Amino acid sequence: MVGQAAAGKKPLSLHDVPADYVMIGSALGQLGPRNILAVPFLFEQELMGVIEIASLKPFSALHRDFFDLVTDSIGIAVQTAQSRERMKELLEESKRLTEELQVQQEELRVANEELEEQTLRLQESEENLRRQQEELELTNEELKEKNDLLERRTREIERAGKVVKEKAEEVALASKYKSEFLANMSHELRTPLNSLLLLAQGLARNQDGNLAADQVESAKIIHAAGNDLLNLINEILDLSRIEAGRIDLRFGPVSVSELAERVRTSFGHLAEEKGISLKVVIREDAPDEITSDPKRVEQVIRNLVSNAVKFTETGGVTVTFAQGRIRAPRQLAISITDTGIGIAREQHKVIFEAF
Repeated sequence: MVGQAAAGKKPLSLHDVPADYVMIGSALGQLGPRNILAVPFLFEQELMGVIEIASLKPFSALHRDFFDLVTDSIGIAVQTAQSRERMKELLEESKRLTEELQVQQEELRVANEELEEQTLRLQESEENLRRQQEELELTNEELKEKNDLLERRTREIERAGKVVKEKAEEVALASKYKSEFLANMSHELRTPLNSLLLLAQGLARNQDGNLAADQVESAKIIHAAGNDLLNLINEILDLSRIEAGRIDLRFGPVSVSELAERVRTSFGHLAEEKGISLKVVIREDAPDEITSDPKRVEQVIRNLVSNAVKFTETGGVTVTFAQGRIRAPRQLAISITDTGIGIAREQHKVIFEAF
């Protein structure tokens, strides 16, 4: 009977049921019902379940109307519970992927520091060997009349040359390992990050319409932050620019309003969680657009705003976009002020060297 009601998606009833067909039990005993009603409950024409009701008396029209009325609410409630559970699973998966990505980033940072230390040690060793070789050459020139000493110096030079060659091979091998490591880490970093971006994008689209507006906004923030992180990883893994010690600028139009909105979206939730305010102000004299490298401008602003939020415990952070001091067209002045611990005066000249 339950299966027929589920297949037909319509209520079914039985009258004058045999006494041994089914029993209704309680603490007082058991009784055999005379009437059974199976009522399916749906959500958007999709079967969610069937309620089977037994009674000693026939079901009246009022009973049937009541069951028809409550089954819609039951279907909605079951669908809502399932949707919430699915959303919870997706958010947990997103959190897990984010944590894995942070661990991999930390491992990459530590590995890069170790490689840099090894490179510095090798460079110092090469410099020491170079000085030793110069001293040996000078000694050989001064003691060229003493053949025995000259031979000993010659052998020393040969040994030193061998060491130099070995060290050079070690440097080349270390450089090779560094390139291979970064190439491998490129894939390992991008794979979980791409999964995170796809999940966040799916949540942001909210095709089923089962997410609240603040949840959709949070998913959009996760997706935007993930894209920023992916771009930053691509910059880090570009070996040719790292080894050359420079990054080429790519100039283009930069919308001031869009830049301000990205700052507000990226750091608004972080400031709210810390209990501080974040104000993004565009003054009337500020240009609508400037020409610069969009990525580099946003990278510097993000770094400064991130530090301002990080080191501010009470009060707030204010980001202001205004006309530059020279008053030339399309010139922008950006200021980040906070009520945090501040920056020591001796550090004022060096805080931009990293950029």
